Amino acid sequence: MNNRKRISATLLFFFLFGVLGSIAAHPSVSVVIDSKGNIFYSDLSRVWMISPDGDKKVVVENVHTHELWLSPDDELFGEDVRNQGDNYRHKVWVRLPDGTVEDVMGWRNGYPDEYSDYSFVRDNKGHSYVLDRPNKRIKVYRNEEVVHSYSLSKFEGSPRWHKLSPSGNLFVSFEGFIVKVSEKSSSKFTESLIERTSEFDWVGDHHALMGMWFDRENELYVALFSGQRVIKVYKDGAKEEVYRSEGDWSVTGGAFAKDGSVVLLEFSNSNSVRIRKISKDGTSTVF
Repeated sequence: MNNRKRISATLLFFFLFGVLGSIAAHPSVSVVIDSKGNIFYSDLSRVWMISPDGDKKVVVENVHTHELWLSPDDELFGEDVRNQGDNYRHKVWVRLPDGTVEDVMGWRNGYPDEYSDYSFVRDNKGHSYVLDRPNKRIKVYRNEEVVHSYSLSKFEGSPRWHKLSPSGNLFVSFEGFIVKVSEKSSSKFTESLIERTSEFDWVGDHHALMGMWFDRENELYVALFSGQRVIKVYKDGAKEEVYRSEGDWSVTGGAFAKDGSVVLLEFSNSNSVRIRKISKDGTSTVF
């Protein structure tokens, strides 16, 4: 991308970049994979990259990042959220494909949710889908203007995370259930999915459901952090457990690679972080 295009994209992202989860400490929900097959994830202190040959290294130092976003040009964006005594502040950074890391938004005081003016959830037409949690709605931005708004007020509880499917449907997790939002309507896609294991019985409803992602058939996958498992939810609403973490580990996010393997982000009760890659033949590799 040339400098003029990158500056334009950066300015748009400055306005639309988002943090959707609670600022209270909770795991990262993002795994992203670039066009070369590099895997990126956060351990809440730094961002790591695993290359296709299995090499693992830190690529962004000293950032408290819950969610990542990759542009079509493999530019990696993330936030840094810091506690300042009784207050918080946050900023936005970008890692360019050549490894350069730059700030694209300076420090702002307060919680990111206080602004509700930016988002990681975007489509290929230039729209960004911003979760305005206090007002329980989704605001759709294009060129820094709100072009549409979806109300979530009829659903009880607090919206937590949202994800756009490749087919254009928006899925919003509440405190235990999933809502599907389309141009014409919004409705519950699932009833409560909450389950707690003895190892994760401390997880509250607001953190029970974490990352969401999709396969090539646009079927939805949900990380049930409190239940140490991944649930696949089919288009007709049928549910299937497809993975369960062992010991004191639990999945918080995932993504599918081009070769069909699934990449899972797991956190432990001791705040350790790891990546598990499961190939189509079932071979599992832990990084």
